[in-house]
Amino acid sequence: MKTLLALACLFLTAPFAMARSTCLIVVGHPGEEDYKVRFQGWARQIESALTASPEKPLVKTLGAASGGATMAELEAGINEAARTAGADDIFMLILIGHGTFDGTDYKFNLKGPDIRSAQLAVLLDRIQSTRQLVVNTTAASGGAMPALVKPHRVVIAATRTGTQKNATVFARYFADAFSDAS
Repeated sequence: MKTLLALACLFLTAPFAMARSTCLIVVGHPGEEDYKVRFQGWARQIESALTASPEKPLVKTLGAASGGATMAELEAGINEAARTAGADDIFMLILIGHGTFDGTDYKFNLKGPDIRSAQLAVLLDRIQSTRQLVVNTTAASGGAMPALVKPHRVVIAATRTGTQKNATVFARYFADAFSDAS
């Protein structure tokens, strides 16, 4: 976990002249009240730590207040980053929630229609930033890797494969790592 956090921090803080950092945190559909509370808490914890950091990235969180982001909100958030981020800028996407994999397609569970990894990859390809970080904290997140991985995009998944379907604890420890300097 420390290695992953170090990689993320290095990725975000590598010196580039006039580089800006943008982070989009997306909370998916929780399904149950207990998950809603957890997902919202982790998103707020990460958002708070990032906005308090010396780098002062632009941080936007979707779905935390409403019980899950929608496909339209996710598309709008990524499209906004595509309009504003330059090639030297840094873009980070953090997905918190549930994911599914049917043997072929990974889906991030949203309020309403879910987004497939191939759809997400197309959206991310619109962003000019040559340094992108995608952190997928969901179950089955390893199933999204083939669609999301590309040069200049680091992808961190909570699972090795799409067949690991139990709820993960990765988001909890990822959020804790952001708020504990040690």
